[in-house]
Amino acid sequence: MSRLSRRIGCVMGGGMSLLLIAATPASAQTVIFPLDPLLQTQIFYSVKPSQRALVTAIIPLPNMYDTKVIAVGEPSLTTVEPLFVTKAALQNHTGIDQMLMSQPISKAITTATTVTVTTGFSSANKVSGSFKLSDAVTFGAETTNTVSFSEAKAQTTSTTDTYTLPSQNIKVPAGKQACIYASLIKVQAKGNLALQTKINGKAIYHLRTTPQVSDLYDTVVKARSNGAPALPPQLSLNSSTRSLDFSGTATFLATIGTNLEAKTYLYPVEATCPENAPATAPTAKFSVPAT
Repeated sequence: MSRLSRRIGCVMGGGMSLLLIAATPASAQTVIFPLDPLLQTQIFYSVKPSQRALVTAIIPLPNMYDTKVIAVGEPSLTTVEPLFVTKAALQNHTGIDQMLMSQPISKAITTATTVTVTTGFSSANKVSGSFKLSDAVTFGAETTNTVSFSEAKAQTTSTTDTYTLPSQNIKVPAGKQACIYASLIKVQAKGNLALQTKINGKAIYHLRTTPQVSDLYDTVVKARSNGAPALPPQLSLNSSTRSLDFSGTATFLATIGTNLEAKTYLYPVEATCPENAPATAPTAKFSVPAT
């Protein structure tokens, strides 16, 4: 038993026993601390020392509001392997050069965004905020994640959009064919998020069977002056809003399509287009933003 646990058990004597739960890392990178036991401790310390042995129940009723998930700084962008979409051929069997029009090329692509909370808290009163990918990345598909502040596991949301490369006029010499290879150019975006919420509410404790109700903010302020254990660094008292302000962290990861690109290579009209685009420079190349 910790020194603090022994101290509280001794002070309370024959009254209620108060369970102290320390923040336990969910992984080497993640800390989710339990808010309700922490508030119970603060409420207990707000009671006069002479009355603490009479406390039989402690009930925190936290209310979370003004909850936000905010992108922090610029995400890192890394180019990943393009996604092959399709191939097509335009054939010119005549004896003169011709401008031939390709068919539109469409492809349904799924974009997934994963958010991982690195510092959060748990409470009987669940709290979550929304993160839009467009708040961090200005191109590609839109996803919206509902981020639970108490979830240590990765939280993934996906959306499927259809990207279309419009018809193109392509010059095809006499007796040649244009082999067209379309791909989706992609990047991996990785960035940091700030988790924010304000906490107010009520603090209730029972002296024997008589309930005592007070404002949660005032209770924590009083507990601090009575020598209560320190609050976690993610919690701070805000006298302007009379709230406990939580500031946590998370990361996000998304693979996003940036451009739908087509490369054109010329071959004899009687030849078969290769299965994959050659490594040589194309005869022509065109692209459109993947929006």
